[in-house]
Amino acid sequence: MIKNTKQEESILINKVTTKSGDKGKSLMFGKMKDKNDIIFDLIGNLDLLNAHIGCIRNFLLHEKDFFISIQNDLFDIGRIIYCKTDLQDECINKLENFVRKYNADLPPLTSFVLPNTYTADIHIARAVTRNTERIFWMTKCQYEFLSDNIGVYLNRMSDVLFVMARICDQDEQVWERSKNSVNITEGACIDAGQKNTNEFGSK
Repeated sequence: MIKNTKQEESILINKVTTKSGDKGKSLMFGKMKDKNDIIFDLIGNLDLLNAHIGCIRNFLLHEKDFFISIQNDLFDIGRIIYCKTDLQDECINKLENFVRKYNADLPPLTSFVLPNTYTADIHIARAVTRNTERIFWMTKCQYEFLSDNIGVYLNRMSDVLFVMARICDQDEQVWERSKNSVNITEGACIDAGQKNTNEFGSK
């Protein structure tokens, strides 16, 4: 949702091929910018992520309306970026409440989960979410006005997808570390200050 008191503009899409970007530029922030600008990487990844959510929504048995609301949030975020406005905290709270509700009934994990037939599409969406989060923070280095809450939202969204994958998993299997694998409690991860982080959830 957007903190914006202005009257909502109507959207009319009646022409698909405009040819306005045929010279490698596209409109952003009121002026034409090169398409290789990192801001378009961010917008493109939000688009990709929305499509992945649409794919997994098709076979979910739980919370379809919730994931429709996420798709709407992603379009809101695109507009928030363009209009230089803020993402409301309630959008983040919605995701955190979902994780809190469903994770409470799941058994604790002792290792990383292996994606499988039942969950691979959800894990792909989760991985795309994490990549989009990283691209957001890289983009913010150049466009400092971007709302921090966008990055926070994407982080919590990856948690939502991880929990949903576990809910849908009918044959949950976890990583079995080989004998030659480095012990994470003794390896360089601790020295790098990453003891409490991983790519499967929030810090």
